[in-house]
Amino acid sequence: MSSKRGIFTRIVSRGYKGLSNNNPILINSSSSPSDVGDEPLIIHKNTNCPVVIGSNRVKRSKIFNRKD
Repeated sequence: MSSKRGIFTRIVSRGYKGLSNNNPILINSSSSPSDVGDEPLIIHKNTNCPVVIGSNRVKRSKIFNRKD
């Protein structure tokens, strides 16, 4: 992740085996593995990069373009 150069790493995942019906979900440190899947949560915790999961590839990618 190189924000000094204006390059930001973001990760999109299917969230396989996650049980949440809310799509897409931006994972945070309090996310539950049963809701978001264990692998996306591990990736988030190990890289400190934003990770979003969801069943729809387009929707989960667009979450990073929102200006909330």
